[in-house]
Amino acid sequence: VEMPLRPSIWRTTIDNVSMNYALSKARGGLVSGRGARLIATVNALAVMEAERNEKYAAALDGSFLTRADGTGLVWALKLLGTPVQERVTGIDYMIGLARMAAAEGWPVYLLGSRPHIVEKTVAELRSSFPDLVVAGFRDGYFDERDLSVAEEIRKSGAKILFVAMGIPKQEIWVSENAEALGDLLAVGVGGAFDVVSGALKRAPKILQKIGLEWFYRLLQEPWRWKKDLDLFAFVVKVLLTKTGIYRSKRKGAV
Repeated sequence: VEMPLRPSIWRTTIDNVSMNYALSKARGGLVSGRGARLIATVNALAVMEAERNEKYAAALDGSFLTRADGTGLVWALKLLGTPVQERVTGIDYMIGLARMAAAEGWPVYLLGSRPHIVEKTVAELRSSFPDLVVAGFRDGYFDERDLSVAEEIRKSGAKILFVAMGIPKQEIWVSENAEALGDLLAVGVGGAFDVVSGALKRAPKILQKIGLEWFYRLLQEPWRWKKDLDLFAFVVKVLLTKTGIYRSKRKGAV
């Protein structure tokens, strides 16, 4: 099956790239005068969100790079005849970028999650990468209309911003504050701080491989069950799309 460079599923277009290419492209994204450039990670739930949330869909449309994460999304793209090379998980990409930032001397800023979680994440990254320059960090509990947050990040001199405010909030916030943030790469990492900090355990490799990472997380966060119901709706919608019964009503959808 031919692999398109930018396959689409409904309203969302995805960059069909490997982990190595996605990391290499980050280097090219650090161009002065362009403002913040968004790197987004999408899974099945994110694609469903983009179908009903115009602001989020627009943020993804304007992203520098949109990576496919989640077994459900990779399965759907394959079923619909537009497979991707591999999953590029948010956590692994964050760790890879942190390693690269430490080697290159790029300062990083961490934004999001609860105060003790972001502090522990910073400590873990510094432990793993002693050369990493942390320009600053702060939790995600602030008024989204507060312009001083973006200003503080710009003044810090950060080249990479890890944003852990959850989908779709993190992508919309970056999109709306792109100019104020200055020239940097803003990487949406969702719940990655919870895992890097050790607050949540990552699923064993075998569960990751067979696509049950979501179930392992559900066991640790039972309140997520309502979100995971959306996965069943996603599967149904994919099957209806495959049979031609469902087509996204949004402009530009494939």
